Amino acid sequence: MRSYHIADKLSFDISWKDLPSRAFSTKSNFQEDGSPSVVTDKSQYIVDGGAGGVELLRWYETHPGPFWMFLAYDKYSQFEGASSTQYQNMGYYNQLVQVYIADFQYTISKRGKLYDFWDVSVKLEEC
Repeated sequence: MRSYHIADKLSFDISWKDLPSRAFSTKSNFQEDGSPSVVTDKSQYIVDGGAGGVELLRWYETHPGPFWMFLAYDKYSQFEGASSTQYQNMGYYNQLVQVYIADFQYTISKRGKLYDFWDVSVKLEEC
């Protein structure tokens, strides 16, 4: 019998617990690069200004195809031989992966006065 190795595909399981349903106190428009539009009169509910549960759900519903995901992580073991350069190669700790959403699940865990808390689970698979 012969066996053939086709490919190893990456799979990412991402989840958030008690994620606010909205990122800001009023509707926010996100730009093409994913950053929110700059408005000073909004209350921000997400620490980094990223998307809330509703924005994630909207992205899932309006983007059925694949998209590119940028991974930046610390992989210093790649440079074990030269200890002086281990921390000078952060530019090499990047990876660009084309993925699609294989599964998207959410539940409303708590109701609130200003926003609800959602539990969101997303599974991404490499194309």
